[in-house]
Amino acid sequence: MYEDGKGVNKDYNKATELYQKAASLGSISAQNNLALMYENGKGVDRDYSKAIYWYEKAAKSGCINSQYNLAIMYESGKGVNKDYNKAVELYHKAADLGSISAQYNLAQIYKNGESANRDYKKAIYWYEKAANLGDITSQLNLAIMYENGEGIDRDYKKAIYWYEKAAHSGNSIAQYNLAILYKNGKGVSIDYKKAIHWYEKAADSGDNIAQYNLALMYKSGEGVDKDYIKAIYWYEKAANSGDIIAQYNLALMYEYGKGVDKDFKKAIYWYEKAANLGDNISQYNLALMYENGKGVDKDYNKAIELYQKAANLCSNSAQNDLASIYEDNNKVVELYQKEANLGSSSAQYNLAIIYKYGKGVDKDYKKVIYWYEKAANLGNIIAQYNLALIYENGKDVDKDYKKAAFWYNKAANMGDRVSQYNLAIMYENGKGVNKDYKKAVELYQKAADLGDNSAQNNLALMYENGKGVDKNYKKAIELYRKAANLGSINAQYNLALMYETGKGVDKDYNKAVRLYQKAANLGNSNAQNNLALMYENEKGVDRDYKKAVYWYEKATNLGSINAQYNLAILYETGKGVDKDYNKAIELYQKAADLGNINAHYNLALMYENGKGVKKDYNKAIELYQKAVDLGSISAQNNLAIIYENGKGVDKDYNKAIELYNKAASLGNINAQNNLALMYNSGKGVNKDYKKAIGLFEKAANLGSIIAQYNLAIMYENGKGTSKNYKKAIEWYEKAANSGNTGAQYNLAMMYENGKGINKDYKKAISWYEKAANLGSSVAQNKLAIIYENGKGVDKDYNKAVELYQKAANLGNSKAQYKLAEIYENGKGVNKDINQAIYWYKKSANQGNQVAQDKLKLPKIRNRGKKNPCIIN
Repeated sequence: MYEDGKGVNKDYNKATELYQKAASLGSISAQNNLALMYENGKGVDRDYSKAIYWYEKAAKSGCINSQYNLAIMYESGKGVNKDYNKAVELYHKAADLGSISAQYNLAQIYKNGESANRDYKKAIYWYEKAANLGDITSQLNLAIMYENGEGIDRDYKKAIYWYEKAAHSGNSIAQYNLAILYKNGKGVSIDYKKAIHWYEKAADSGDNIAQYNLALMYKSGEGVDKDYIKAIYWYEKAANSGDIIAQYNLALMYEYGKGVDKDFKKAIYWYEKAANLGDNISQYNLALMYENGKGVDKDYNKAIELYQKAANLCSNSAQNDLASIYEDNNKVVELYQKEANLGSSSAQYNLAIIYKYGKGVDKDYKKVIYWYEKAANLGNIIAQYNLALIYENGKDVDKDYKKAAFWYNKAANMGDRVSQYNLAIMYENGKGVNKDYKKAVELYQKAADLGDNSAQNNLALMYENGKGVDKNYKKAIELYRKAANLGSINAQYNLALMYETGKGVDKDYNKAVRLYQKAANLGNSNAQNNLALMYENEKGVDRDYKKAVYWYEKATNLGSINAQYNLAILYETGKGVDKDYNKAIELYQKAADLGNINAHYNLALMYENGKGVKKDYNKAIELYQKAVDLGSISAQNNLAIIYENGKGVDKDYNKAIELYNKAASLGNINAQNNLALMYNSGKGVNKDYKKAIGLFEKAANLGSIIAQYNLAIMYENGKGTSKNYKKAIEWYEKAANSGNTGAQYNLAMMYENGKGINKDYKKAISWYEKAANLGSSVAQNKLAIIYENGKGVDKDYNKAVELYQKAANLGNSKAQYKLAEIYENGKGVNKDINQAIYWYKKSANQGNQVAQDKLKLPKIRNRGKKNPCIIN
């Protein structure tokens, strides 16, 4: 009562005193509440240690809330060292006892892999627990996982089921996502009525994207009767929530009288709203209104100002129209000249524009700079900005970053956001000024506060990468969202990346795809490349190689090096297109010419292996070397292999070792393994088993399967170390579980012979079978012997013959010899001397001496010949 102020004045001190008394007498609820008071500093000084003490008391007595609260303390490291294992343990206890919050947190932990290993099955299990108990956020997350196929097979029906649960409980995100599914017919038939229903629900909850989408549907008549009045209603809702595109569209409706009477004043009102938020198209349209006197008195100066703003934001139409205002207007030039000479900075600025575009006068860049400088020195911000641009870009003057920075600084100090943004870039990159991330952040912040979406995007990048500020993903996301809502394509792309990678937000491929799609549609080549990757890798969308090819081609046409490389891979592998090595080489070459390291590497592989071109080791070496010069560690390893084996060059073990050493020291596991093999065999170096084992161990610990296998052999045979069967088994198992057939075979041998482990024929057979199923002829032959002799299994000649046949077909000389014997003696098969001779020859041709001797025996040689015809 005292804590909540019910029936008495709120009094935290009194509440704490009473909780203390009851807690000391064993009241579990009081212990939990007392802990909360200490945690939050209510009625007492904040004291996390005491909070933990009382949470632990109550938790031990089975208080679910205390178990949950204590878990949060361990997860966040409040009053204790962070201990994720302890947090998970406590969440589990509370979750098992029905705490919805604990169930949700557990699901989040397993989904994001932050406090425990990522485990989608467990995440889904706990989301379902909480969702079934009515937790809306869990219902939403569960729906998203089913929609995206994240950690589970994609299931739109289940996604819809859980979206509907959350949507009926008022969750606007679920309502919006549900609308999209019905609109696009994902998991259901396309149903515009239901789409509209759920868009309206989300829109009524204030979701401006839903409001905007509703307006679009009513405007275009998609799935509903075209209704401009309703379109305007929803545009206004979204526009009042700050949606720039809605503001722009609403202005258009009023300007052209769609669904309303033409109303230029309202059009101007909404254009101004969007223009002030940085929308260059609205600035351009508003300039047209002032130039033509639509809804306002004609005002060329205002028009020029707006065209200039739009031009600064890269609107080509605005730049052209700005110049055309001055066309064939000698009188204007004369008047500006007089005003300029009298010290009018506006006239000086306008004269610079006139000479820049050559309207009514000859183009004269010296006069442009002269008049810009005049106006700039009188404090004309736009002149200062334009002068800075000229010096930065070196148009008709020598590039001079110092002068550019000087004038940007002048304009920035006068509050020009674009100058603040450009100057920030110069500080970030050290152009014309000393590199200074903190100063860059300060300037980005100023421009961002003035609504510059590019500055907001770049400021977000600084927070994301910890440049000039502490790394802060949440702040980055907040800024990316702001910039994206203000129309920044780059911010949409960067925000998509955050959702794809789960940086600062829950990983959400669906949102990532939506944002990539938006930016891709607006021509962002990085977004187009990444959208293609999503289609290729089935992230947030069904796998669709053709769509991947479509977007890679779009990005390639815009000059994306990564897209050229990725598209080349699809042509090389024939995914989404017919396999075309020539096209792949052409694209690899383009990307390589533009400096893509991986393209150099893959192109080298094409020449080394003769794919689409004649084998050309010299060309391969040249390309590997280029990739090495650009920093490719894999290329160093491959170049070393070429020198080791003398492909296209004389064998040069010293050169090979030098390259292996470089790549190995940079963490390349293949190079570490290959260098170990050189030390193991004494190629180019003195044999050194200790060095070999050290390198095998490095690579093995970094995940190299072949190094794990080789390391196991060293421990089994005691090379460079004492024999250690246990360690050998440990490494064989690692490699075997990753599919290495040699490790599977050797591990089977350890179980069969009881080396370092109890004999276990069943396990031996299991590993032989794994290797045999993966195509190991040695394992197939061994397994055949086991079935023939009934070792650990019932004798089975048919199975033995089948396995000998498989191994023999793969070229195993022992299996070929054994198969020949079987056919000779009719063991498990009908006798067939011709088959026997065929397989003896196969084995003999591989150098099997026993088979060669067998073929010399008269009984085989003669029985293999037909009897000659006897002529009377």
